[in-house]
Amino acid sequence: MSGDDTPEGTVQDQLVRAARDLWTMVIESGEDYIVFVDRRRLQARVERGPDDRYFISWESETEDSWIDYERPFEALREAAFRAYQGPH
Repeated sequence: MSGDDTPEGTVQDQLVRAARDLWTMVIESGEDYIVFVDRRRLQARVERGPDDRYFISWESETEDSWIDYERPFEALREAAFRAYQGPH
């Protein structure tokens, strides 16, 4: 890995940094997850799974539930960017 690609800090630090790089507000974060505001102004969640892949979900606009994205991501920043875009 080169300079900017080298992960530094804990997974939580990396998740918070990825969300802030998207200029979005962090609502909550923990050791392996982060919840932030997506472009729709609803909540998006990125969570590291037991296999070190990242899973994303979004707050539903119509129900009190979450929408899971079917495919996991290897890269944390890619998962954060996709989560920020919201479900399509």
